[in-house]
Amino acid sequence: MITSIFESVWDALIDNPEDLKKRSDYLILIWARLNGQLGNETVKAERFGLSVDQVYDLANGKIDNFNLPQLVAIARKMGVTVRV
Repeated sequence: MITSIFESVWDALIDNPEDLKKRSDYLILIWARLNGQLGNETVKAERFGLSVDQVYDLANGKIDNFNLPQLVAIARKMGVTVRV
């Protein structure tokens, strides 16, 4: 029997936990910005130069549909100050 000890659950679940943590942070910021906007997904998509599917995925926390550079680019479009 092989037993492994990990510092966090993220370390046990994925190969690059730091990437997932950063993506999660950006997704939360983006979601907050989207949630604070008036209008439906179509209006929000047009406002930020996104597709309706992207807005839907962001609003529903579908983190696996975005990599870190995509989330950084979306955050910049929304006026979020980005520091990587």
